[in-house]
Amino acid sequence: MFPDHCRTLIRQAEEAAVAARQAATGRGGRLSLGAVASAFSWPLPLVLERFHEAVPDVEIRTQEIDTHEAAAGLLDRSLDRAIVRQTAPVRGTTATSLFADRFVTALPVHHPAADATGPLDLADLAGSPWVWLHRHISPDYHDAMATMCRTAGFSPVPAHWARSVTSQIAMVECGLGVTVVPAAASAPRPAVRFRPLRHATATIELTAMTRSSPGAPAGRLTAIAARLTTAQAPPPHD
Repeated sequence: MFPDHCRTLIRQAEEAAVAARQAATGRGGRLSLGAVASAFSWPLPLVLERFHEAVPDVEIRTQEIDTHEAAAGLLDRSLDRAIVRQTAPVRGTTATSLFADRFVTALPVHHPAADATGPLDLADLAGSPWVWLHRHISPDYHDAMATMCRTAGFSPVPAHWARSVTSQIAMVECGLGVTVVPAAASAPRPAVRFRPLRHATATIELTAMTRSSPGAPAGRLTAIAARLTTAQAPPPHD
């Protein structure tokens, strides 16, 4: 019994030493990732594929989050990395810009401007019902939308409220109203028409956030994401 117990202790000590070395080099362990819904369409599929190729021993656990939840999750260590639409880091976190995306309009298929050709003046939508996003969900995203409308000469009156880009588009698909969304989220849908904007200069950042002193796997994920998103634009959509 005693020799068996000793052998068990030795094996456990060896396993602990291997786990410690893997954690130090970014191999092994688990990485908790939170991301806004639209990031699961792009760029996360490619980022996660490359990450698993580079660090196959690290298990990734993912969850959908709103932008405003990222900092709290990182600081209480329920998250190791967050992919959100926020540019300013919160104290104790760092933010790495992945991609600055342009906005496009999303219109119900029956909207008078849905089948027109060429870029659309945002002011043409001033009288339409708007699908909007609460500011506390994603302050940077909300403010970019509002700035675009003010620059176009109007302040939209929201008729419907969404919690994410994905739900914004779903509400448009239901015919409830119009909105603007990042171009990377404009995958074709039968009941939605995406139109480019004329004279639009506002962009919205997709950002990787982490604690100010991330572990090796989290740092590796950010490096891969930054390299991939700066090397190629999102897939084109009609």
